[in-house]
Amino acid sequence: MRDHRTIETTMRRRFRDCSGIAIMRQHATVEETKNMRRWSEGLDERHKQNMANIEHEAHEGTTELSFMANDIERSRAWQNKASPTSRQAY
Repeated sequence: MRDHRTIETTMRRRFRDCSGIAIMRQHATVEETKNMRRWSEGLDERHKQNMANIEHEAHEGTTELSFMANDIERSRAWQNKASPTSRQAY
């Protein structure tokens, strides 16, 4: 059974790995905190823009995922047409 110090160290390590920014903020100056806030707000904006672009491309059918879906559909259609012996070869 692990003692209390080992569990505390493990929990501290997990917290550090999962939320490095939170720990950085704990020791950050006011200016660093302002910069991090601006950076995270910019991330949110970039994320929103990326999601909008993906949705727009999905409607046009030009995303990589739609190409992959088309490839899968063509592959399935080919497999359905193939004879049982040719399926075993692949």
